[in-house]
Amino acid sequence: MPRVIVVNENGTMTWDERVTAADFETEHFQRCLAQRLSWAVADAESAPHAPKAGEPTSRPGRLSEG
Repeated sequence: MPRVIVVNENGTMTWDERVTAADFETEHFQRCLAQRLSWAVADAESAPHAPKAGEPTSRPGRLSEG
């Protein structure tokens, strides 16, 4: 079965939904799917960032003068 899956860059899945071609026959389904997709993308963007292998675990900060 076809699926719509949203996964952020660190591999966290925020949405996984099975869809069929017949689902798209109604405008109501299309609107609801677009809304769920929007929520999943927002969730994926706001998920905490987990460093990938080889990526620094903290960002270098500015040295304060003083």
